[in-house]
Amino acid sequence: MKKGVLFKLYKELLAILKEMLQKIVQSRLFFLVVVYLVLFSILIARLFRLQIIESDSYLNKYTQKSLNTISLDSTRGNIYDRNGVLLAYNQLVYSVTLKDIGVYIKQAQKNQWVYELVTLLQNLKEPIVTTLPLGVDDSNAFVYTTTSETQRLRLLRDVYGLKSTAQLDDAAGKYPSNISAADVISLLEKKFYFERWVDENEKPIVVDPVTKMNMLHIRWGLYLMRYTKFKPIVVASNVSQKTMISVLEHAKQIQGVEISEDYVRVYPDGLYFSHILGYTGKASSDQLAELKEKNPDYEYGDVIGRSGIEGLMELQLKGVKGKQSMYLDSTGKIIEIISKEDAVVGNDIYLNIDHDLTIATYHIIEQTLAAVILDKIVFEDVDTTQLTSDHIVIPIKKVYYQLINNQVIDIDRFSGDQASAVEKAIYRSFIAEYNRIVVCIKKILSTKQEQTSPSDLTKEEKDYLNLIFEYVFKNSKIMLKEKVDPNHPDYQAYLKGDLSLRQLIYTAIQSEWVNTSKMQTQEHYMQSDEIYEYICHDIYEEMMEDISFAKVIYKNLIQKEMITGAQLILCLAAQNVIALSDENIKSLQTANAVGAYEFMVKLIKNIKITPAQLALDPCNAASVVTDVKTGELLCVASYPGYDINQFSGNVDTKYYNHLLQDLSNPLFNHATQSKYSPGSTYKMLTSIAGLEEGIISLDEKINCLGLYEKITPSPKCWIYRSDGVSTHGPLSLIGGLANSCNYYYYEIGYRLSLDQDGNYNQKLGVDRLKKYAEKFGLGQLTGIEIPESMPKISDEFPVSSAIGQGTNNFTTLQLSRYVTAIASGGNLYSFSLINKVCKPDGTMIKQYTPSIKKIEGIAPESFLAVQEGMRAVIQQGTVQSYFSNMLVPIAGKTGSAQEDIHRPNHAHFVSYAPFDNPEISVTASIRNGYTAAYTAMISRQIYEYYYGEYTLEQIKARPAYGSTGTSVED
Repeated sequence: MKKGVLFKLYKELLAILKEMLQKIVQSRLFFLVVVYLVLFSILIARLFRLQIIESDSYLNKYTQKSLNTISLDSTRGNIYDRNGVLLAYNQLVYSVTLKDIGVYIKQAQKNQWVYELVTLLQNLKEPIVTTLPLGVDDSNAFVYTTTSETQRLRLLRDVYGLKSTAQLDDAAGKYPSNISAADVISLLEKKFYFERWVDENEKPIVVDPVTKMNMLHIRWGLYLMRYTKFKPIVVASNVSQKTMISVLEHAKQIQGVEISEDYVRVYPDGLYFSHILGYTGKASSDQLAELKEKNPDYEYGDVIGRSGIEGLMELQLKGVKGKQSMYLDSTGKIIEIISKEDAVVGNDIYLNIDHDLTIATYHIIEQTLAAVILDKIVFEDVDTTQLTSDHIVIPIKKVYYQLINNQVIDIDRFSGDQASAVEKAIYRSFIAEYNRIVVCIKKILSTKQEQTSPSDLTKEEKDYLNLIFEYVFKNSKIMLKEKVDPNHPDYQAYLKGDLSLRQLIYTAIQSEWVNTSKMQTQEHYMQSDEIYEYICHDIYEEMMEDISFAKVIYKNLIQKEMITGAQLILCLAAQNVIALSDENIKSLQTANAVGAYEFMVKLIKNIKITPAQLALDPCNAASVVTDVKTGELLCVASYPGYDINQFSGNVDTKYYNHLLQDLSNPLFNHATQSKYSPGSTYKMLTSIAGLEEGIISLDEKINCLGLYEKITPSPKCWIYRSDGVSTHGPLSLIGGLANSCNYYYYEIGYRLSLDQDGNYNQKLGVDRLKKYAEKFGLGQLTGIEIPESMPKISDEFPVSSAIGQGTNNFTTLQLSRYVTAIASGGNLYSFSLINKVCKPDGTMIKQYTPSIKKIEGIAPESFLAVQEGMRAVIQQGTVQSYFSNMLVPIAGKTGSAQEDIHRPNHAHFVSYAPFDNPEISVTASIRNGYTAAYTAMISRQIYEYYYGEYTLEQIKARPAYGSTGTSVED
């Protein structure tokens, strides 16, 4: 029974299915279903074939589509001196590079990726390549490292994402230019989403300023490379083997990091040639745009010449890039190189400069400046503010203070864990004095104390209050500087010492000079006393941390001998500035003031402490040597120089900041950019003007009376004394030059100013002198390729202009061109540093020859007259004793110029040799050099070296040289 029922049900089910199947088959959808099933089966089969059976074949076809062509950097050409001595070359090094291979998508991931690399390199003490002109100073504050305002504005343009700097300071205020470096950092943090960089607890990750700055350097570099996929950026250059190993070990963790071969520019004697050679570095966006107009091969990351010959001859030195085509996988890994075109090495540059002569000259300058300082150092305390330029001396305590003032001693080390016993002792003295001064200043400024009269303050207290005045009114944001009125009676009264600083601040408040925007509260409008208290609070919080304030404290401690010279010398040894024997250290530990003084003098004499480090007057000088017959520049030396190796490829921010703050101004080229009044070196030109205009003759004698009374006020000859007795008496032109008689040349200046009716016409005299100055090229640049200051020919006071005063202003290089023209009998050369350009195999591409312009309108007899006068200067004039026993006869002229009555005069000496057949000219200038005797000493030593009396090794081994204790009047 049950089986029958089941069978019946089965038959019924089968009938139903059969009926349904018949309906489906008869339906129009059936055909579509069949088609879909067939197509799906084909697709499955095809996918199986692609993914399993032919996967390797199709993977190869995929990688073939990732064909990339990259450029290969060329090797930079070398720079040589005139004799083939190497001045700049390339050295193979290894660098850490990084490229974004697409693994890190989110900004937080990228920040973590960069952070891990920065941390690794910082632990290995490898400096990060800087891509932004920003840095961190010693107090961990963000600072600009731009070298000009233009560069700073270009940075802001790039950070804001603008097309030009003209879009800055827009009406809407979206793109202000007057922002701090810290504000720029904040903008970059937003740009790279630092706020989204959080830890596992979703808390923002905070890093120290140095790490943050290094991260931003890398993020910015990657950002600039965003359109050049798989192109790496250099993160650290010239790394150690330890770093190479460590980076390779972390390559899987920090994907995209590699070790690559690289080249770094090396300058064997960079200190001596820094202002000529310049240095290399990564191209900025503006430099890149400019270079791409000349050569489209330039791209971001290229190392280019940034200044000097490196920048000037960039297109010659750079060479030609190569190309490489290759297959890359999805991570940017090279699978196969299919073609390669090698780069072409850059051309070599040969300069006119003589390597050994330049180094010898630099040492001669340094030794002579040290001798000047030694001549002027005194043990006694002297108030130098009361001394005039003719009587200035250098108290030894000022020398000690300069060790701190010019950062020779690092005062930040005093409070560190590594401080020596003597450093800790100095710091204890500083803290005790600091606390005392703070209490004193608070008391003076307090509104609760009785008003202190300026006359009741000590000199010390006045020094501190003047610093606060500078801070409040000039260097901080407390005042609205555009509203401060320096001519206000109270402002002037303070400067004269008749008004207290507290009273002046209240005047500023009442006159609405104060920037109260950050002081006002929503609750009430601040009253004068509240604003004053706010300013005082700002002073105590900010000003007291200022390095200038600390330096004044150290200055006063040294003056009061609470910090001794012996302690400071021991600090120099503790900080490895100098080396001291155990015996020296023991001696200094018990030395009295006289002992410390004698030891310091010895350090200066032996150039263990240099004039540049002391940054006293004088600490700057220059000398130029030319070939009189060809016009080639044999030496263009500027003191002090700086180590351009520290700028090679990647600027050492700490070193650069140190140079910026160095009071000796090492970044400045004193040969081509420092301008001075030429003083008596101008008298040859005045002599020629007088002869050519017919107002004097060779045989005519002018009687020097000392006081020249034809004009008012009446100028004096240098020999004149108050008794009116000291005069030169009657002098011819040669005698006038030999004795450098001012009276003689006052008379020429006066006669040049007389019109046909015998009336004195200043403009006429000025114009006549100017005509001859222009003939000697003093109204134009010399033609040298590196930056040069524009000269200034005097446009007033013909009588004083005739002795090189007035408004005459020329560089050492421009004076050199002038004296070379005199020595050559009228050849005015266009100077050039470059001698020739050659291919690496030595084939010459271009020869540079100084162009010559013959000075017209000057009789040969006029040249002979001034040449004989210059010879007489050496034989019987003011520097006769300095050039006795010379192997070759010298012709020369001294000159000095006063710029500031309370600082030493500038000193010059122009010359050439041999007198009877000129070969070279030597020009030397010392800023604030006291007397031309010292420039004459520099010049004599250069001649002695050039003509073989001393070797370079002998010159370099000398101590301070040329100390005389005498002066030359002119």
